Amino acid sequence: LQSSSSFHTPIKPSFFSYDIDNHKFIVGTYAKCGKDPIHSHQDSPNCFNQRKNKLLWFDKSDVSASSPLPCEHYFPEMQGAVSMNWENKTVVWTSSSYGAVSKSHFHTFKTTPFGRGCPSIDLGAARVTTYLLPPGLEDLHIEEANSSKARFMWMQTEFGVRQVFAVTISQLL
Repeated sequence: LQSSSSFHTPIKPSFFSYDIDNHKFIVGTYAKCGKDPIHSHQDSPNCFNQRKNKLLWFDKSDVSASSPLPCEHYFPEMQGAVSMNWENKTVVWTSSSYGAVSKSHFHTFKTTPFGRGCPSIDLGAARVTTYLLPPGLEDLHIEEANSSKARFMWMQTEFGVRQVFAVTISQLL
């Protein structure tokens, strides 16, 4: 197997995706929060405020081990993230999960369009919609299509009977 491209990023990525609309790669970190004995994901203000919950949007020709700066204070236990443009907004989805027992959280929020840098979001004040999905929700992928309404969000789980499933983007907006 031969690499045709490689690059360093300013964060240690736990997952990888691509924003087709903004022509940006997305990487993010997985950071555990809380000490729940049943191993569940927590959406608490304390968990949101941790700097280690990072996402990074970048162009592969403009990234290094020190630039661009990552976006901090996102969701804990992130396992995947995707974004796209919709009605003059940027929509961001993240999957968060911990353990094989508790439901995963599939977070979505809309923000102003962004070109370089981080989407503007205050998780404490923003309208974040959270869907509960099967345990172990991980990777997210938006299928490319001729129309935004025809796109599908593909997801997978990691526990038990592993599932790969798709939902139309219009159902999530």
